[in-house]
Amino acid sequence: MSFFVFVYHAATKIQIHHRQNGSKRTYEVQGQLFFGSAEELNQSMVFDDDGDHIIIDLTKAHVWDHSARLALNNIKERFESEGKQVQIRYSNAS
Repeated sequence: MSFFVFVYHAATKIQIHHRQNGSKRTYEVQGQLFFGSAEELNQSMVFDDDGDHIIIDLTKAHVWDHSARLALNNIKERFESEGKQVQIRYSNAS
């Protein structure tokens, strides 16, 4: 039971802020990225925005598992299918 409580609390503590600077949109992600927060990350992205260059800044986040990496890959592919350049900045190798 405590595992499920942990997953809920960790998933709800993810923070995603975005800012637009001309044709560049930056998403700053803070918190723990894993299977419990991957969907929130996906829902926070604005795929039809005006930015031509997308930066997903994960330097204040920790990517824990394969589902988080898969979500990031799917987000990148979706932006690229819209003709946008995508850069993902990582802070850890896990």
